[in-house]
Amino acid sequence: MAGSKPKDPAPEARFVFRGKVKKIGASNVREVPGAKNTAIVHVEEAIDAPRSLRHSAGQDITVEFTGRKRVKAGDEAVFFTEPWLFANEGVAVRSLDHRAPDPARRALLAAKADPVDSLHTRDLQHRLDEAHLCITGRVTAVQLVPAATPGPMLRRPSEHDPKWQEATVAISRVQKGQYSGDTIAVWFPSSIDKMWYHIPKLRPGNEGIFLLHPLGTEEGRYAILHPEDFESRDQPGGLKDLIPQQ
Repeated sequence: MAGSKPKDPAPEARFVFRGKVKKIGASNVREVPGAKNTAIVHVEEAIDAPRSLRHSAGQDITVEFTGRKRVKAGDEAVFFTEPWLFANEGVAVRSLDHRAPDPARRALLAAKADPVDSLHTRDLQHRLDEAHLCITGRVTAVQLVPAATPGPMLRRPSEHDPKWQEATVAISRVQKGQYSGDTIAVWFPSSIDKMWYHIPKLRPGNEGIFLLHPLGTEEGRYAILHPEDFESRDQPGGLKDLIPQQ
């Protein structure tokens, strides 16, 4: 739409780095032929990175540009990318966007933790931003959800049935959103199927921070839907560092 704000590439970018373009139309990865939309870029500094690219600073990588923005040899930029190919001779990534380096931000980044921790923190912030409610509380009871419960997301007629359970959580604090009750029902998939095994399985006594998301069409039904949607009280750092303390 004309005049609409460009989409921020940061949430989707898994590898963000500051780099300098060495050669246009080239590649150092055999499986990626050099073309007008590729370049070899020297990684000056990894900003946000998966573990596989934690120590990428000082290396040359191949960047494929998928948008209209282009670069020329000698350009320095912050690249927002997705890891693509890992080969013996090098790494290839796809660029979602690139921007001129911000000197003030560069000074701030110099004091940050390693790029893997930075990526994890960014992911947590995104989960917090997306959550409808953020609460601190304690699970007091867990019960099965009847199989006949209606709703488009609630039952899958296949081996991927989430086997929903409902946890009753006593609320000690609401950090985000509006909720007036003392307790809240939180649904979670108890299945260990590959679609659901990574989502926390709540048990009575679990205490910590819950990021809650609407589930189905019934108003007031909330669930945890991601590994980061529950953080134990005893877990260091994490969401606790992102939520303002009162």
